Amino acid sequence: QDKLQIMSGNAKDQPGYGEIWLPNYLAFRHNIEIGDSIAIPASGGVFTFHVSATVSDPHYGSGMVNPTRAWVRAGTLPFLVPVSQLTENCMGIRLKSPAMASAVLGRFNKNFDFSGDVLPYDLFKSAFMSIYQIIGGILFIFSFIALIISVFLINAAISKNIYDDYKLTGILKTLGFTPRNIIYIYVIHYFLLAIVFIPVGFIGTYYILHLIVESL
Repeated sequence: QDKLQIMSGNAKDQPGYGEIWLPNYLAFRHNIEIGDSIAIPASGGVFTFHVSATVSDPHYGSGMVNPTRAWVRAGTLPFLVPVSQLTENCMGIRLKSPAMASAVLGRFNKNFDFSGDVLPYDLFKSAFMSIYQIIGGILFIFSFIALIISVFLINAAISKNIYDDYKLTGILKTLGFTPRNIIYIYVIHYFLLAIVFIPVGFIGTYYILHLIVESL
């Protein structure tokens, strides 16, 4: 990641000595504010850091990817962990298109003796999308249940309306209407109502879903 966006705190090139930058979602989750102090246990003891800024961490910002990252000033890590144990490195590769991921990874493995772990684009994408997929699934289930309930309600309302019109049905029969003709009258009647109200329902649903997605 070649750029960090400061969400709150003073924008600097890097934290000062004794300072730490935390991801915005982590600070929000644990109610940590600028100016607070946090203690981090390490092999050399417990070290206290002053929270000087919160940053946007887009790669790990969903809270579904571990570990959580934090930023300290260059040269601080040897005070926390012996230099002999600082043997792991992380390298991020920026691609112009996600479709290039497999080809670039193949070239990388071909040219370097790489034995570590890979966090591919699809993994980050699934970590971000999983929450919204769960929300979407729940909304779909409730929508399906609401559709079934509405079908029963509409059926009950139409049936009641037809039974209440028994006098009208008798008049139509005396005028020579057959049962099929009377059924056609009701079908045409509710078909015309559906032409008016179904588009209204679709339009209203579209804007409601649009507001829900915007809020997410």
